[in-house]
Amino acid sequence: MPAALVIEDYCFSTEKLKQYWDALDEFEGMQYQRVQVMIQLESGEQKSAWVYEMKNAA
Repeated sequence: MPAALVIEDYCFSTEKLKQYWDALDEFEGMQYQRVQVMIQLESGEQKSAWVYEMKNAA
């Protein structure tokens, strides 16, 4: 996967997310894994975020 791949999507944030990781992981299923990536917001600000990718996609 190219390092500069651009995908437009929505980003949300909550301080309570940690308590929902298990439920989110189960919802996404065994074929997906959660990975941390750097994202760029419309403002140009860069942040660290979590996304799900297919396990065989890497």
